[in-house]
Amino acid sequence: MKAAMKRRNPTLQASPPARRSPTSLKIRHFLSILLGTALLCAGPLACSPDARSDGPDAGSNGGDAPSNLDTGSHIGPGGLLILSVSPNRGPLAEGDEVDIAGAGFFEDARVYFDAVEVEVTFRGGSAHLFVKPPPRDVPGRVDVRVENPGIGSAVVKRGYTYLGTVTVDSVQPDRGTSAGGTLITVKGSGFVPGDRILIGDRAAFQSEVIDEHTVVALTPALTLPQGQSRSKVTVSVRHASGVALAPGSFTYGNPPRVTSVEASLVPMAGGSVVLRGDALDNAETLYIDGNKAVLAAGDASSSRGATVPPATAGASPGAVDLLITGPFGHTVLSPALAYIGGAKPALFGVSPASGDVAGGETVHVLADLAGSKATQLRFGDTATSVQTKDGSLVAVVPAHVAGLVDLTLVTDKGELSVAQGFRYWQAPKLTKVSPATGPLAGGQTVVLSGKGLVKGCVVRIGSWFAKILDADAVGDTLQIQTPPGAAGPADVEVSCGTQTALLLAGYAYDNGGVQLDTLLPAMGASGGGTWVTLHGAGFDKATQVYFDGKIANSLTVEDPGTITLKTPPHDPGAVAVDVIRGEHSDSLIDGFTYFSPTNPQGGTYGSPLQGTLNVTVLNIYTLKPVAQAFVQVGQPGQPGFPKYSGYTDDGGQIVFSGNDVQPPMTVSATKPQFSASSIVNFEVGNATLLLFPWTPPSSGPGTGGPGLPLATLKGTVLDIDKYMLTPPTNCLKPSTGGPLCDFCTEDIDCKNDSTGGDPTTWACIQTGGVSARCFNICQSNADCKTDFTCALDVVDGSRKVCRPSTGIREITCQTSTRGLDTENPPPGPGMKVDEKTGAYEITSRLDELAVYCVGGYRRNDGTFQATAMGVRRHIFPQPGQVVEGLDIQLNIPLRRTLPVRLDHPQHFHPAGNGGDLALDGWINLGSDGYVSVAKVGRKAEKLGETGVLDSVLLVEQPLTLPVEMTDTTYTWRVVVDFGKGATPSPMEAGTQHANVVRPGDDNLLVRSNGAWLEQQVGVHTTLVAALPGEATDVLLAARDGRIFRGAAPDLYLIWLPGIVDPYAQPAVVLAAAGTPTDATLVGEDGLIRRLQPGPQGPEVTLEKSAIAGHLRAVCHGALGRVIVGDAGALQVNTGGIWTKVPSGTNADLRSVVCTPTGAVAVGANGAVVAVAIGGAVLSAQTTTVKDPSGAAAGLFGVARSAKGVFWAAGRTAATSGNAGVLLTSADGLAWTSGWPAGTKGDKIPALRRLAVVAEGTLMLADEDGGLWQRTPLGLTNESLQRRNVLPMAIAVLETGTTLVVGEPGLWLGPFLTVPTVTRPLDGTATKSMKVEWAVAPGPTASVSRVHIDGQGFPFWWLYLDPLSTSIALPDFQALENITVFPPIEVPFVARVDRIFAPELSINGFSTFDLEFGDWRSWSTNGKTFTFKQ
Repeated sequence: MKAAMKRRNPTLQASPPARRSPTSLKIRHFLSILLGTALLCAGPLACSPDARSDGPDAGSNGGDAPSNLDTGSHIGPGGLLILSVSPNRGPLAEGDEVDIAGAGFFEDARVYFDAVEVEVTFRGGSAHLFVKPPPRDVPGRVDVRVENPGIGSAVVKRGYTYLGTVTVDSVQPDRGTSAGGTLITVKGSGFVPGDRILIGDRAAFQSEVIDEHTVVALTPALTLPQGQSRSKVTVSVRHASGVALAPGSFTYGNPPRVTSVEASLVPMAGGSVVLRGDALDNAETLYIDGNKAVLAAGDASSSRGATVPPATAGASPGAVDLLITGPFGHTVLSPALAYIGGAKPALFGVSPASGDVAGGETVHVLADLAGSKATQLRFGDTATSVQTKDGSLVAVVPAHVAGLVDLTLVTDKGELSVAQGFRYWQAPKLTKVSPATGPLAGGQTVVLSGKGLVKGCVVRIGSWFAKILDADAVGDTLQIQTPPGAAGPADVEVSCGTQTALLLAGYAYDNGGVQLDTLLPAMGASGGGTWVTLHGAGFDKATQVYFDGKIANSLTVEDPGTITLKTPPHDPGAVAVDVIRGEHSDSLIDGFTYFSPTNPQGGTYGSPLQGTLNVTVLNIYTLKPVAQAFVQVGQPGQPGFPKYSGYTDDGGQIVFSGNDVQPPMTVSATKPQFSASSIVNFEVGNATLLLFPWTPPSSGPGTGGPGLPLATLKGTVLDIDKYMLTPPTNCLKPSTGGPLCDFCTEDIDCKNDSTGGDPTTWACIQTGGVSARCFNICQSNADCKTDFTCALDVVDGSRKVCRPSTGIREITCQTSTRGLDTENPPPGPGMKVDEKTGAYEITSRLDELAVYCVGGYRRNDGTFQATAMGVRRHIFPQPGQVVEGLDIQLNIPLRRTLPVRLDHPQHFHPAGNGGDLALDGWINLGSDGYVSVAKVGRKAEKLGETGVLDSVLLVEQPLTLPVEMTDTTYTWRVVVDFGKGATPSPMEAGTQHANVVRPGDDNLLVRSNGAWLEQQVGVHTTLVAALPGEATDVLLAARDGRIFRGAAPDLYLIWLPGIVDPYAQPAVVLAAAGTPTDATLVGEDGLIRRLQPGPQGPEVTLEKSAIAGHLRAVCHGALGRVIVGDAGALQVNTGGIWTKVPSGTNADLRSVVCTPTGAVAVGANGAVVAVAIGGAVLSAQTTTVKDPSGAAAGLFGVARSAKGVFWAAGRTAATSGNAGVLLTSADGLAWTSGWPAGTKGDKIPALRRLAVVAEGTLMLADEDGGLWQRTPLGLTNESLQRRNVLPMAIAVLETGTTLVVGEPGLWLGPFLTVPTVTRPLDGTATKSMKVEWAVAPGPTASVSRVHIDGQGFPFWWLYLDPLSTSIALPDFQALENITVFPPIEVPFVARVDRIFAPELSINGFSTFDLEFGDWRSWSTNGKTFTFKQ
């Protein structure tokens, strides 16, 4: 895969295109100044002579810019000229010295800032005047005027800006109703009269500066999108210097509204109902007929459960109102429901009590039938049927003319009526407001035009209700009087009963001038063309907008408060934005920031795409702009294609803007004799594409000759005997039988009972522990079996015996590599350390590096077991240098076995290839390079039909690293190759993890306050059990027999098993039960240990098991202790002795929980064993639990709640996909599904462990190390991203903290599934080229990448969002007559790479990162094809 990441050397050659140099405008500019030409006032420049000048005007307001806008040079009479004011901004207090540059300044020239004259501190001839701006109380822009007395003056309009320092610290309250009108207080500093609060993009109403630290205002209304109940907006203060943004945000919310109540006929004693409506997730309190009801928890906006309280004491049955409140306001439904239970039938009305004239709405009939049966409901004279639904009587409203009608309910016992019980409204339609603008104070008479506009309607403009004046007879017009409002647009809403009409920005309040509040976006490309929306007030068709004096393009006044435009080009930096309407103007200092959208490394970045796309095209070799590259937006077949296209400018840039430039976006670029590139389905505003020229840049003539001479490194490996400890060996009985390795007490115990006439002489030899074993007497190694060596008997030195061999000691040294896959020069024979002197001598590469030495033992069979390593760092060998004195200690023990868990590589690719697996590990020494610590390979033929492995044990890993290596990290890489040569490109999946610190140390997870933390107890120890005590006290049992106690994670070792025999396998603990003061530990080969208090502290005793096999689980109960194990093993201890009890099954029993009457155990093949302990009588009853498919489930864990509810966890049968199984039972015999409602168990991995957290709440662990919390409401995945701890047990402390203990390891993943490329096909036509691929289910990639190569050249590189599986390429030949694929008669290759890197996405990546960087995971595959000639 790394080979695929290297830059290519294209073989196609073509002449590079000539570059054009831009025309210089500076020369012309200065020439015009020197000549004194009046052309300076043409175009965008504006000159303003002083009104008091006695001479003729020196210029006029020509071009686009009005006279009140500073846009360039400024000329006065008599050759007086101002070129610049620098700096042109400063603080309110006296600022820094200002240089006024120009020409024609007299010796007595005077300078004014507005009307205030300032002292000239220095005069630089006739071209420079230096002054200090006078202090000012209020921020803003002032004119700068230079006057030659008696001659005249030149003025720079708004030439200097006083900047106020404004900060916003807080906004209270931080939420309010979407109807507006919430009084908010903004705290900060630097506020002055005239500052105003902005809520989102609209000005607040009646902003008032209380003092320099406080501003208050009323929020404007905000219409939320349909179905949305809340929206967060920014809060800012618009001041003379710009906009100060408040921390946090303001949340608008719709008040909760109930439109109907299901089960609307409620008994007098109350009952349960379901509320239907909108924004119900904003509800906090509910009142029924003034009495508080209970709202059910829920976050759905359209429905909410509730409990209706009993009717008010003394009240009669009848209809009642509902009031629902929340932080965003309240609403009333009247009537809402009816209390029933009277003796006689009665009709109270319907809910809702109004509707549209077209009918069709469903209403709830509020009637107390008192045993009668309803059949019809008449609206006036029109009848409709009545039905019972969900505890309600419902009817569909028939059509009717507008007005009030009587309601009549027809029952089998007569008719019930309510006079004028329903109002028909014609649904209002609002088409026009005239006039559409008016004063802030309101009071203006306005006519609304539309349909259904009658006096009974309610009109709201912005946040306030208008006064209804008159309406015509047919409802086409409605005359109103406007309420007060804030400058800018306001929505107009007409509500008639339950019907509403809305005209967004239908009316605008005019403050008499022009007001600029915000720009969105506030930044854009230096090339111009950014689509910008301005919000403010007072805009009309005569309004113009300038960016640093340059007029905006494509300006459209959408309404009096909104302008859309395209920015003019400008150099990068912040500029002022001026809005001019006649004599009125407003400015935003630094209101817009220009930037270069180029990403030198290619890719995408920036804010979400909103109408403007900035595209840059660069040469991938030189990273310089590619001018006149053709850029096409979109894909063939998409709507609007090929609407947006064009050529890049000299900066390699082009901007596309418009209302329809919206995400997701695809952009492609090419140029004659360049490659093509595409970025597909991205959603941000900046994209940079890198192209390969067909002729790569020359690297210059070769120098020839040999390379630099290598260096020689010499040193000594010190203290070999100290650090090279003999590794432990096992004395395992050979398969040939005989007494070898048998335990013994004397030589006679070792007599050979074989009948083969074996002449071997045996002896009982002390092993160094408390036991002895049988070894054969020998003369040489030839008399010993494999892995045994002939050595002196340490007790009887007169004879030799065959002892287990550790091999011959061996040490080698070499240098670190520069990179993960780089190779060093051969180190030479001196890499093998002299055993006697410890000396080594190696040939070395140059550059900074480290020397590392590895020591171990070479066995008889040739295998090498490493036991220790040492590293010497920061060596800088020079060419030909001999560096001596590089002494090394082997102070890094290599005694650790590291479990590596692979996150399920794809086992079998659809192409039919198996999976070869390679795992490599390195210590990253930073600038010193890399040291290899692992290199493991697994061939597909060794893996069987299931494909690659999911776990690998890495042996001989560093136990700890010395202090001088605390800055180092580990890098791990796994690659699964699905067949070398099976495709023209690699067909593989891999993962690489860099910067890993202390791999495999964590063995404890602690969950507190809803978050999991990884912790370490002991040193690289697998923990198998956690036994809670009081409060935070807990006992942990380790697989190697160690016992820890304390408050997690601060635990201490309280017991360590002794060494009985150095050749024996240590006893293995598998489970434990009890408390921190009384515990039973069980394990392999019938191991039972009991921990109890002793006179000197905790004491551990060995108990005799009634069963010799592996014991998997134990529990402590009131009647005794119970142990279960392999092959149905079951034993009970009720009085100090373990008794074997027939379990009735041969299945392995894996978990057991004690009960008041015995225990319940679960295991393989669905086995459930209920154990009864009745005094001396012990019995067991066995049942089989099935998975959903009917096959026996595999059960791994069982638990019991405080209320006696049983829970069991496991997996379905292999034929059912090995999915998770969760069961529950009241008695331990009859089991049903334990999944919460709506949970699909077949989507959950197989479960291995569980614990009861509370009634109905469980913590579950799956076989992959994932963690899940089960509650009655649902299942939550709480898995950590890196699953370094494989859970072995779960415990819940008294404090509520959950502990998970397990096996420490190294988790590597995820593994992406390999794509299957299906197109292009052979004979593909370039005009209809399409790349397609399929992806099997699995983890999601960050980005996909497609390379289309031919003859080693990358003709087209594409980058796609991870969900895309196809791309149609634009036909550049048809669009612009550009050839991307030349007619070469060689096969092309289309390769698809899926890439996972947590920090990358299609909306934020660099091409170099994707092409040449390190990824977390990847998969790749390819396909050859040919073009139709």
